Parts: sequence; C-alpha cells; structure tokens
Amino acid sequence: SNNNNTHQEKSTPLRSAASMVLPHPASTPGPMARTPLDCAWLLQTMVDDPDRFDATSLFLSSSNDRHDDVTGSKTTSVTVRIGWLGDWQSRLPIEDGILSTCQKALEHWRVNNNNDSNNRTNDCRSHFNIIVVDMTDNLFDLDKLWESYNTIRFASTYEKYSEHFDVQYLLSPQGRHLIKEELAWELEQGQAIATTDDRGKAQLERARDVYDQYEEWLNGIFDQHSNGDDENENQYSQLDVLALPSAQVWPFPIEDRYPKQICGTTMDTYHRWMEVCVPVSFGGLPCVTVPTVGVLAGLVDDNNTRSNNKGNDWKEEKILPMGIQMFAKRGNDLQLLRLANDYYHCFHQP
Repeated sequence: SNNNNTHQEKSTPLRSAASMVLPHPASTPGPMARTPLDCAWLLQTMVDDPDRFDATSLFLSSSNDRHDDVTGSKTTSVTVRIGWLGDWQSRLPIEDGILSTCQKALEHWRVNNNNDSNNRTNDCRSHFNIIVVDMTDNLFDLDKLWESYNTIRFASTYEKYSEHFDVQYLLSPQGRHLIKEELAWELEQGQAIATTDDRGKAQLERARDVYDQYEEWLNGIFDQHSNGDDENENQYSQLDVLALPSAQVWPFPIEDRYPKQICGTTMDTYHRWMEVCVPVSFGGLPCVTVPTVGVLAGLVDDNNTRSNNKGNDWKEEKILPMGIQMFAKRGNDLQLLRLANDYYHCFHQP
C-alpha cells in the first residue's frame, strides 16, 4: 500500500487451523483503499458481522467530550501517544531518507493537530492531540522475532500447501518448474520443520516461547502508566500506538526480482528486505498503513543527496511513495482507523 499512496488495514486476526502454534494465523488479510473511510467500509464487508465491526463507528465519539464554542457541537479530544520505533535501534537497514520522511509526516500531523487555531475541514468530529515518543532503548530482540516468525511462516506454508497439493511432486525435478523458486525454498524450509519430529517440535516450541515474551513486552509498552514525573513522562507514560516505516526500501525497478542489498547490508533471504513488517505479523496485531508526503527521488535525505540513486534515470524527478505502519493492541482496529482518518484529513489527501 505504501507504494500506491493508499491506506491499508490489517485487522485483528481470528484463530485459524493453518497453524495452532500461535493464537492467530501467520498472516491476516485486510482491506486496501484510497481513504480510511473506504477502508472501513471494505473491512465491514469482509467481516460481514456489524456486531463485530461497524464502519459507522468511525464517526462516533468514544470519550472526553468537549464543547466546541465555534460550532456549538461536541467534539472528542483524545491524547494519543505514538511510539516511533524508527530502525529498531539501528537493527533494520533502511534506505536513506525513509526515516526522515516518516518522521516529518508524523511531526506535521502532530503540529497541525495540536494547533488550536487549526480550522481544517474534517468529516470526523474526533480531535486527536498527538504525542510522538522516540523509542530509543529496551526494544525487543528483533533477531528472535525474525527467527521465530520464519519458523511459524515456513511450517504454516508447508502445512497449507500440503492440504491442497502434492508438495513432494512440486519440489521434485519434474514439478519444480510449476512454482516460483522462492516458494520452493519456503516449502523446503517448512518440510524440514514439519517432517522432523523432535527438532521440528523444539523449533516450534521456541517460537511460541518467543511469542509469549514478545506479548509480555508489548503489554508492558501499551499498559505502563506515568510515574508522575513530568520530566520523564515521555519515556514512562503509556503508549497507545507503535509506528514503523512500511518498507525498508524505496520503490525499485521492476526488473529487480527483489532487493539483495540495503545500505551495504546483504539480504540473506529473498524476503529479508520486508523484515520491518515482522513485529506486526508475528504479534498478530491490527495495523493501519498511511502514505507519507511524496518526495523527489534525488532529494530524499537531509543532505539532498542519495548516492545509490545515481545512474538510475527512471527515478530522476519522480515522486517516491512511502508509508507509515501504525499498530496497536489486538482489538483496537477502530482506534487505528480513526487515527488514519484524522491523518488523512490533516494532509488533505485527494
């Protein structure tokens, strides 16, 4: 979605038979649309149960009603604390300009919303006071997340394909041409887990242990409260939402199968360049992706330079899209869509 200037929402997942290791499936389908409102309507259609999700709730105030002296109506003033994870304490290789682009978009949103003289048009009466907190320490071990996520992903993929296809044939010299080499590799990884009783069971148990540790870490992030010290409030107060870039690379030429290197770091698998999505997927968390303001390809960092753009004529004077993924506790889908709707109107997206 970040490469199409659209909004995307990954809903809170339901338990699936694809993998019983985690209390949610390894991946979750979600709607994609040009606006958060369209996204909400599509999600309602996908859920097909208004008692579980009603798109009209996007416009209903939830708490902290205050009187608007200008219109005479009530609006909802809610403070939302967003934890910016950036490059996960330098653990994620990210192309130049992506982090600064996302941070500038969040800052513009914060300043715009917190300015009482702001009279921007919004079809939602909710008003959010945005606080962005830099998460600079005590982050969860991303290596553990990556390894455990892949264990679950590989096992689930092998299990899913085994239900419908002859995987042995697909991996044989006679049938291998029928599937992409990346899928064949994933099936082989999953086969190694699923067909080795003791070792495979131990890998899945380790993955579940990491999941439990990660969930405990998330609960600590979302549930911790202020210690009453105003000076340290940004560090210790409860966070409502966490945020990451939606991708580690800018759009790349269609001729490139996938990025094999990011800022000098070699990608050891075909999907390592999408590692920034793992904290959401592995946690089974609801997430909404919103587009950032486009930037010129040659002016994407603070120094107005980008060395790896040189010679790429297709990128010259192009607007490069990027996105921000915002995620929260399971069940907070509506809160995320309300935030996305507010963000949308802040930037006056067409």
